Amino acid sequence: MHLEEELKKLLQNNKVIPFVGAGVSLAVKSKGSDNNLFLGWKQLLEFFANELEKYDKFDEANFVRLSLKLKKNNYLEIADEIKNFFPSDQIFFDCIEKAFNKQSNEAELSSLDLAKSIWGLNQKLIITTNYDKVLHWSSPSPNDTRRWDIQAITEQVSALSNNILHDTIWHLHGHIENKHNLILTSKSYNNLYEEEKFGVAKRVLSHYLATKSFLFIGYSLEDSFFVNTIKKIFVSFEGLSQTHYILLERNKTLPDDLNKIIIPIYYEEKGDKLIQKINELSPKYYTTGHQLNKSTETSINLLQHKIKDLIPLCNNNLPIEDYNLDGGFVGREEEIKKVKNLIYSNEDRIITITGAGGLGKTSTALKCAYSFLEDINNPFKNIIWFSAKEDKLTSDNGIVQIESQISDYALLLKNILRILDASTSMTFEKNSIEEKIYKDSIYKIFLQTRSLLIIDNLETISNQDIIDFIKDIPRPSQVLITSRKGLGEIERRHPLLDFSIEDSIELFKLIAKERNRMDLYNLSAKTIEKKVKSVRSYPLLIKWSIGKICLGMDIDKAFNEIYSGESEISQFVFNDIFNLISENSKKCLFSMIILGDKPISKYLIQHVSNLNHNEIEDSIKELIITSFIYSEVKEEIEEDESTNTYYSMLSLTRGFIKFQLDSKTVLKNELISTYRNLSLQIEKSQKSKDSFENSLLEFGIKTEEDKIAFNYVKAAKNYLNIGNEAKAKESFDKAISISPELSYVLSEYGKFESSIGHNFEAEKYHLKACQIDDKNFNTHFAYGVFLRKQNNIETAIIHLKKAKKLNPRYLPIYNELGRALSFNGQYEEANKNFIISLAQKDEFINYKHLNITLHYKSDNYKRWAQELFLRKDYEKGKEKLFRSFEIIEKANKEYKFDLKNQELEKRISQDIGKIMLTLNEYDIGKEYLLKSTKYIENSKKNTELSFGSFIILINHILNKKINEPELESYIKEAESLIFNQQSKNIFDAIRDKISGKNRKKGIIRFYNVEKGFGVIDTKDGVSYSFLISNLMSTLEEKDLYFLENKEVVFKEKFNKLSKNFAKSIYII
Repeated sequence: MHLEEELKKLLQNNKVIPFVGAGVSLAVKSKGSDNNLFLGWKQLLEFFANELEKYDKFDEANFVRLSLKLKKNNYLEIADEIKNFFPSDQIFFDCIEKAFNKQSNEAELSSLDLAKSIWGLNQKLIITTNYDKVLHWSSPSPNDTRRWDIQAITEQVSALSNNILHDTIWHLHGHIENKHNLILTSKSYNNLYEEEKFGVAKRVLSHYLATKSFLFIGYSLEDSFFVNTIKKIFVSFEGLSQTHYILLERNKTLPDDLNKIIIPIYYEEKGDKLIQKINELSPKYYTTGHQLNKSTETSINLLQHKIKDLIPLCNNNLPIEDYNLDGGFVGREEEIKKVKNLIYSNEDRIITITGAGGLGKTSTALKCAYSFLEDINNPFKNIIWFSAKEDKLTSDNGIVQIESQISDYALLLKNILRILDASTSMTFEKNSIEEKIYKDSIYKIFLQTRSLLIIDNLETISNQDIIDFIKDIPRPSQVLITSRKGLGEIERRHPLLDFSIEDSIELFKLIAKERNRMDLYNLSAKTIEKKVKSVRSYPLLIKWSIGKICLGMDIDKAFNEIYSGESEISQFVFNDIFNLISENSKKCLFSMIILGDKPISKYLIQHVSNLNHNEIEDSIKELIITSFIYSEVKEEIEEDESTNTYYSMLSLTRGFIKFQLDSKTVLKNELISTYRNLSLQIEKSQKSKDSFENSLLEFGIKTEEDKIAFNYVKAAKNYLNIGNEAKAKESFDKAISISPELSYVLSEYGKFESSIGHNFEAEKYHLKACQIDDKNFNTHFAYGVFLRKQNNIETAIIHLKKAKKLNPRYLPIYNELGRALSFNGQYEEANKNFIISLAQKDEFINYKHLNITLHYKSDNYKRWAQELFLRKDYEKGKEKLFRSFEIIEKANKEYKFDLKNQELEKRISQDIGKIMLTLNEYDIGKEYLLKSTKYIENSKKNTELSFGSFIILINHILNKKINEPELESYIKEAESLIFNQQSKNIFDAIRDKISGKNRKKGIIRFYNVEKGFGVIDTKDGVSYSFLISNLMSTLEEKDLYFLENKEVVFKEKFNKLSKNFAKSIYII
């Protein structure tokens, strides 16, 4: 019993820290039930297994369950595996949030008694390995309770030198509101006790181990996580520890290795007895005047003094961390670590953080600076910050002008000295000391005390004196710069990489929460991912877009408007740096706009910009340094396996450069003029994949004029790719004016005219191309495709056959010829062409070609079947229709999915269903009609086709009076698919048909297909007119020619003219 008395004395003297485990949270019940609100380790991992199955990770889920059986309590090892199983880290963390981010109103109030009793011990600090908010809910004053995450450096260091005044909870393994930093895997668990970044946390923990007694509450000795945690703590801080206690059920015993360092205080059983034991220990139940012995207090004071000295004082003028106004700093841990390592190494005097505008260079540098202030290894006595920014972007007020802190060299020197040595600065100012003395004095301090000068937004500084001053700062001091451009050769550049998707989603949610937009915060991770990806995960663009939404802008518009070159954000990101780059670099950017939006080689840029070798090299280097363009190396699929470097620009950059180019008419015309001289020996990566484009001779290009015209056509195609139809036409016109007799130009112009609906002009160009170059397969092929699309089938076949004769190796000809033959009813000959087209001999399978061919081939069998049905040859028709289905089903299973092929499979399923119902094969008909209702993602025809199939099936059931148990479910499905007024009328007619209300029977005596109206006669001799729009039965166009003498049911439609009209007509 004397052990309890010792513990009580320690509690009364505030020398105890309750150390709370999972048992306290597991005691909390869900409101209104006896179920636990939180999950234990085993239940958590089973929960993860269930979540994995939602992402079709069934094997992985079964692995987790098997591991739980085999590994018993090695939960951390299983957690390591689970994290890797999820499609992304973000989804893994979202699952954790679902498990632990509960709210107080979800808890049964009485089940919080255990947690409340711990606060009754009257100790200001509680340490816990739990992630949840239970201790915060249970606090006597929740609004005044402080919470520390794994690291809360400022608060923890402050606590060493001052008493903790507020109730405080230290979540040693992380808190659910900072889910990405939770200690939930063996790797993160080991990092807590081994990584230097947790240095302050470790030292604070060691201080408490040496000065306080820990009281462990709510831990199970069967929990390997707890046992390992305790061992890790005491091994890491061996020799520092006081006496520590654990509240333990009477029938439990401590392991031998823990028995040496932890004293058990026993209670009878869980639940109320544990609460009673805690209450008995509470200082409010007793008083004592005993104090710790003097030697212990002396040791404690000495240790406190030493730990205070671990965090060195650092003179600084750092600005407030303004990213906290947008929800906090997110991500960039690796970048900060790398920058700090570069600085610690002391190998480079000047380090520059580079990257495109809006990537977060300033925030990263500022966070890096603050991390030095909180770092026990901080090597700097001074950290000085100056920003050269002259404006800032706000979502509320657009671009706002701000005053640069580096506008004048003399003023900069005065400000730096004022921070480094205030008394010397005052003396200098009183005596009007010249600039050189200021500079020499600053350099002297930099020589004697290691300091860090941070210059933000260097690219806006044009004063050479300031640049020279920065360059000459002496060691051991260093300079950290943020810039899109940098100083040049004397610096170590650290490019800031794109923000990760996970961090982008986290930033989106933090900003949304900060702005109290819970509708945005609660969007699914998939939706947020799509939005942040649309702005390349740029932090500034994410903040800007959310700001615009908060001002009332539509979310899609907010995330899309930034690509406009004249937008405020575009001007803010690029305008200043664009004005600083060379004219040659600008010309390169403009040339890339002319060349289109695909990755471009250096040689193409050089050819269009007319720069020499040195100029293009310097310009490319400058554009990469300033983040206007980025490069990627591609391996060419050639025998020599060569590689090439290509250059691209972001969509936001492209919008800005295009906007600039549009205002420079003379330069634009010069670039277009230069573009026509584009080399015919384009490097391998720029060659077209189509074999006929590999040889210019196949286009009939012979003269220099032809070459120029060819390049104008290329330019026109690039203009079409960027949506500039007017410029495309201008280039085509120039091509025609240069080589009016070049068949390639005429054919391409014909394609262009056809694409904009000018079919009469298109045919003139195609026909002229064939007349001029009758031996060129491409001209006949292009004309044949045009004619087939104009439904001039006979003439199309003539030209396509000629193209095949001229170039029998070009497989697309067989597709187009087969298609035309199919339209002409020559199904067997069409099929032969498709068979040849499918016989690819290339090393690499062309899936696009395969999908097109199989689509055409399947559709050919479908048309073939329809003609046989018209001839009443149902057996052969069925054979062809099922063959059609077999082809398209195989295409969708074995090759890359194609939306048109999936829709064709759906239509053929519907056709099979209809014909089988007609042939009274109900079960087969029903099977295929239901197949045709299968959902196709991104298909605009989904609803219409599915609705039609259900209506066909329902009508057949009703007409044939079939006892179908699923009829009501089919009706409900059809109702859910209503997509317009006509479909609603069709469905209402079905309902009327079932109820039998106001229905009449009759026979269609007359129908005019061209005018779309007809007449129905009833048995009592009354005639009713009707329009095609009132015919509810689903029919194909060809069926309209065979409506006469069909028996129908309909409703009478009344009108002011007293004529008889029929509506809601169904063919029986």
